[in-house]
Amino acid sequence: MIGVMGAGAFGTALAITIAGKGTPVTLWARSADQARDMATLRCNRAYLPNAPFPNALTVTSQIDDLATVDMLLLAIPLQHLRSALATLPEPSVPLVACCKGIELNTGLGPTSVIRGVFPNSTSALLTGPSFAADIAIGRPTALTLACTDDGTGKRLQTALTTPTLRLYRTTDTIGAELGGALKNVI
Repeated sequence: MIGVMGAGAFGTALAITIAGKGTPVTLWARSADQARDMATLRCNRAYLPNAPFPNALTVTSQIDDLATVDMLLLAIPLQHLRSALATLPEPSVPLVACCKGIELNTGLGPTSVIRGVFPNSTSALLTGPSFAADIAIGRPTALTLACTDDGTGKRLQTALTTPTLRLYRTTDTIGAELGGALKNVI
């Protein structure tokens, strides 16, 4: 089972495409009202109204529902990532940042923020360039998966790849972080 923390456009799109291949996915939304709306309508009408949820996708606002996942995708804006991580118990599963940028008050990228909060956790980064709407509706998309632990990177790549989402691995997390942060500036 895969957990996705963050029900914005990118988190929802990843949850849809991964659940679309039959993998159970739990999508966590910060707002109970948003989670209830998505669970009822079986779509994220705020961000991706034309992308229906597959049966394997469950929506929740209860952080405890992420306790049994095999990996956790963190689709939280980077400036809020540290505080979101503080709501979790020490994880024993890989944490995959699905955000880009540099934390303003520390100058750190996503994987460094994860390691700062959970020094014993395995962290990785999933980055584009891509468009959430393309991922959600099944347009062929390629992303970069950066993980310093190559074995974990291979396992993540296998679990997250779908017929329409291809992941290319690298062990250069800092390069991937800087590329994602600079892309939007340039």
